Amino acid sequence: MKLEKTLPSLDDTDGMVFDSASKKIFVAAGDSAALLALDPATDAEAKIPLDGSPEYLAPNGQGQIFVALNDKNEMAEVDTQTGQVSARWPLPGCEAPTGVAIDPAASRVFTSCQNGELAVINTDTGIEVALLPIGKGSDSAAFDAKRHLIFSPNSTGTLSVIRETDADHYTVLPPVKTRLGARTIAVNETNGDVYLVTAKPEGKGVEKHPGFAPRYQFEPGTLTLLVFHPAG
Repeated sequence: MKLEKTLPSLDDTDGMVFDSASKKIFVAAGDSAALLALDPATDAEAKIPLDGSPEYLAPNGQGQIFVALNDKNEMAEVDTQTGQVSARWPLPGCEAPTGVAIDPAASRVFTSCQNGELAVINTDTGIEVALLPIGKGSDSAAFDAKRHLIFSPNSTGTLSVIRETDADHYTVLPPVKTRLGARTIAVNETNGDVYLVTAKPEGKGVEKHPGFAPRYQFEPGTLTLLVFHPAG
């Protein structure tokens, strides 16, 4: 594997996804209050203003991307063909949404919130259909479509797990113990493995916002990959 090229981006990049409908890569840039749309075939770039600070994002494979606007407590829907914001939806009870995952088959998008809640939104109507408890300090979220499980990794050392019974009914399962600072996730839907990353924290962390989980600084050279296998 070798580096082929580098391309300019925007300030404070965070989540990044590939949209199969438009064949473009979309990058969330918080400080720029925008998405960057990149065509990997031509290297053409386009900036999509959002009037809000994006964190993570998730495509539905049908030409829409859903973006958590952290400073607005909103979810934005972006048309991946036109590069326009097609809808903005409020998230009652969700403060500082960060992680985004999606179940396209059920038309449901999930966003983890810094106040210890996970919001479920109907992508056809923009209505919030459920607000479920999770741990604090979530940064990302994931959905295992094969097992109908929603995951929220939390910096407080837990992995919140929620089972999707159907589009409007959910069961909160016992949390899984992880490690402090582990709040970024990937899921292997083939075998159900869950991957988290963290490192050894320096000190107790700093609470930047009242009621939210503390933020940690980490010791250099201590990066750790955590792998969790499904039970049964």
